[in-house]
Parts: sequence; structure tokens; C-alpha cells
Amino acid sequence: MLVQTGNVQIHNIDASSPHTIRVDFSPPYKRNPHMQLGIIALDVAPDNELRINSNVEEIHPDHCILRFNTWAGSNITWGRISWIAIGTAVHELSDEDRDELVPSTEVVEHPE
Repeated sequence: MLVQTGNVQIHNIDASSPHTIRVDFSPPYKRNPHMQLGIIALDVAPDNELRINSNVEEIHPDHCILRFNTWAGSNITWGRISWIAIGTAVHELSDEDRDELVPSTEVVEHPE
């Protein structure tokens, strides 16, 4: 299993200017990893409603594209968003190879 983490900064996001960021994975994954995003910090314009949408727009074995946007007049002056990617490393064994090395476990029912 390969776990990679990081964080990105966003600046001056309003409804008319969504923000996308490319994150490169090094080393790359064997296939598309699972990803989660988290908000670390936000600075919002005074007297402003807080609205933010953050998502992973594209996921590939070697990179992803993160997208951030607001709506209805919200303006985010600055922010920091964390990300985590979890998946299979390129160098890890395939399931078939692993099955040959690790004996299967048999479940035995015990009568009461």
C-alpha cells in the first residue's frame, strides 16, 4: 500500500474564477488511488458568506486535478487544503502473485 499526503494553497477564489491545481504523485500508483480532501484553513472576505466546493476532478495513477470554487458572491481570499491518496504502489505484488506466497485461511465453524 502506498500513502501520499500534501497540502495546497488557494488564492482569490470567487464565483467567476474557479481554481484548479495539478498534484503529481511520486512514485506513481499502479492504478488510480482513493483520495480525500480536507480544509486546513480559510480566510474569507469580511461580511461574506462562506461557501466552498472542493473536489478531486480527475484521478490518474501519476497525478490528480483538484478543483475549488464558490458561488453566490462568496470570496475566499486564501486557503490551505490537505489531500491524501491511498492505493497500490507500482512495485507491489499482484493479487495472483500474493496468493501463491500466502496460504489461504480456512474458516472453520465450531458447534456449540
